[in-house]
Amino acid sequence: MLKKIITGMIALAISSFAAPEKIPLEILGKDPEIAKLSISPDGVNIAYMKASEDGYQIFVKNLENNEPRKLTDGNVDDFFWSDDATIIYSERADSEASHLYSVLLAEGKIVSLTPYKNITASIIDPLQNIAGKILIQMNKRNSECFDAYEVDTNTGKITLVAENPGDVTKWLADHNGKIRALEFTNGLQMGIRCRRADEEKWRSVATYNFTEKATPLMFAFDNKNLYVASNIGVSRQSIYTYDLETGKTIEQIYANPFVDVFEHPDIKNEQVFPKPLIVAKDRLVGVRFVVNRIESFFFERSWKNMQKFIDKRLPGYNNQIVSRDLKESKFIIFSSNDRTYGSYYLFDKKQRKLSKLFDRSPWIDERRMSSIQPISYTARDGMVIHGYLTLPKNRAKSLPLMVIPHGGPWDRDFICFNPEIQFFVNRGFAVLQMNFRGSIGYGRELFEAGFKAWGLKMQDDITDGVNWAIKKGVADPKKVVIYGASYGGYAALMGLIKTPELYAAAVDFAGITDLFALFNEVSSEREIDRAMLIEMIGDPIKDKEQLKTTSPIYNVDKINRPLFIVHGADDPRVNKKQADRIVEALRERSAAVEYMVIGGEGHGIDKEENIFDFYNQMEVFLQKSVKSAKEKGK
Repeated sequence: MLKKIITGMIALAISSFAAPEKIPLEILGKDPEIAKLSISPDGVNIAYMKASEDGYQIFVKNLENNEPRKLTDGNVDDFFWSDDATIIYSERADSEASHLYSVLLAEGKIVSLTPYKNITASIIDPLQNIAGKILIQMNKRNSECFDAYEVDTNTGKITLVAENPGDVTKWLADHNGKIRALEFTNGLQMGIRCRRADEEKWRSVATYNFTEKATPLMFAFDNKNLYVASNIGVSRQSIYTYDLETGKTIEQIYANPFVDVFEHPDIKNEQVFPKPLIVAKDRLVGVRFVVNRIESFFFERSWKNMQKFIDKRLPGYNNQIVSRDLKESKFIIFSSNDRTYGSYYLFDKKQRKLSKLFDRSPWIDERRMSSIQPISYTARDGMVIHGYLTLPKNRAKSLPLMVIPHGGPWDRDFICFNPEIQFFVNRGFAVLQMNFRGSIGYGRELFEAGFKAWGLKMQDDITDGVNWAIKKGVADPKKVVIYGASYGGYAALMGLIKTPELYAAAVDFAGITDLFALFNEVSSEREIDRAMLIEMIGDPIKDKEQLKTTSPIYNVDKINRPLFIVHGADDPRVNKKQADRIVEALRERSAAVEYMVIGGEGHGIDKEENIFDFYNQMEVFLQKSVKSAKEKGK
C-alpha cells in the first residue's frame, strides 16, 4: 500500500524524460481494494479487509450464499479469527499505537478488549482451539514494556498472566493456551526462559550474543520442545527443534543454502513478508523464506502436490497458501508477482477446484508494468552485494537512474509489487535497489559487516552499485538521483557528502542527520536498546570522531547538490529537530535546499491529501534540479 510504506512515497512526472504513456498516479497510488483475506476455522465464511474513505473495514462473506456483510467501521489495521463466530481486529489509534476489539459475526456486537488510554496492544495467540479466549500483549502497566494477558472475547474481561520485568521481547504460548516461554534481551545479549505452569517462576534456559542466537518461534506439538530459528555455529539461520530443558537444538528441520529462514521482527502480515513456519492443526507442514521472492518448502507430499497443482493453474505468479480451515479441505491462495498487487483464490482440495475470490486492485493492468530483475555486483573489498534493477519497457541503456537504499538499515528488499518503482519506470527511470552490508536475511557475515559502517562501507556499497549501473551502460551518469527514507534518507544525505559527483540531486525523507541525537532519542525510551546500537553504529564517546565524520549535520559544507528534505511533524522515531537543524545550517550557507514539513504525519505519510501535495512538490524539485545538472554537465 503506497501510503502505508515509507519507501513508496515519491512520484515523478518529468516531461524531459522520454517514457511510455503515463499511468496516472491515481491508479498506481491507490490503496488495494482488498488488504487481507482469511477463512474461518470451519470453512464456512471468509473475512477480508476492504478499503473505504475511512480506511480499511472488515467484511464477512458466507461461501455458499455469497452475501457480504460489513462488520466494522473505523480504520482496521489487521484481524484474526478467534473461533468460527468471533473475529479479533486491531485499529490504529495513531501511527505508533493500536487497540484490540472483538466482533461477533451473528449480531455484529463489538467489544473493546483494550479500553485504556495511551496504550498499544497486539495479539500473542488467537487460541483457535480454545473458544472465547485469546492471549494479547499490552503496555498498560508500563509504557515501555508489554505484559501478557488472557482476554475473554465475549465479555472483554482481561486477566494478567505474565508480567514483563522489562526485558521480554516475545511471549510464547503452548498448545493449551498457557504462556510458558519467552524471549528476552538486555541489548547485547538475548535468551530464552521457560516455566511449566503459570504459578511457577521463570527459569533461564540459555543466553546468546544478539548476533548468534536461537530465536523461539512456537511450541512444538508435544508442548515440551520449541521450534527455533538458529544460527549458532553457522552463518545462516535455519529451523530446528529445541530442548527447553537443556537449551540445545535437537534436530535441524530445514536450512536454505542461500538465505536465513527467520521471522522478520517488524512484519505482522505474512502476506507482506512471510512467517517462517507453515502450520496445520497438529503439525508443522512446511517453511517459508525469501531468496528473491517468497518461496515455500513443504515436508508433506500432499502439500507439495497441492502447491504444484496451484502453480500449474496460475503460472507466472507467486502463489502462497495463506489461510486454511481446520479440516484442511479449503485453502486461501494469495497469488501475486512484481507487476500486480495480486488476487485471492479459494482452493477446494476435495474437488480440486480453484476459484477466484477477489482481485486486490482490479484497476492495475500488469501488462503495463515492468519486471524487477535480481542483480549482484562485487563491492570494492570483494563482498558480493545482491540487489534489484527495474527498467522501463523497451529501454535498457543510458537511462536516468533512481537509487533507493532501503530503510532500517536492518531490513532488506525483495521482489514484490511496489507501486513506487512502477511509477518511476513508467516515467522513464531505471530503479536500483541494493541490500548493502548490514541488511538482514543473507547471514551473519553481511549483517555484521555493517557494524560501525554507517556512512563508510555501507555507503561504499551504494556507491559501488551506482558505478556498476553506469559501467553497464544502464545509467546516464548525468541523471542519477538518490532517494531514501529513515536510514535511506541518511544514506541519501551521505551520498551528497561523500560522492557529490555521482548525483544530480537527492531526496531525504525522515532521514537521520545527527547520530549523537539518535542515541539520545532512543535511550530516552528504552535503555536496553542503547548497548546494541553502540555495538552496531558506534560509541558516542569512544567513536566520537567517526560519528561526527558520518553525521550529515557536521558535514553540510560538503553538500553542493540540490536537496529536498521532507519530515513528518509528529515523527516519533526521528525527531523533526534533526531535519530543522540541517535545513537551517544549509540555508546559512545559501545551499540549494528545499524543506517540507507535513503536519499530522509521523515516520511516513498516511493521508492522501498530504501524499499528493508531497508528490507535486517532488515533481517540480526533480524536474528543475535534474535539468539544471544536465545543462551544467554536473
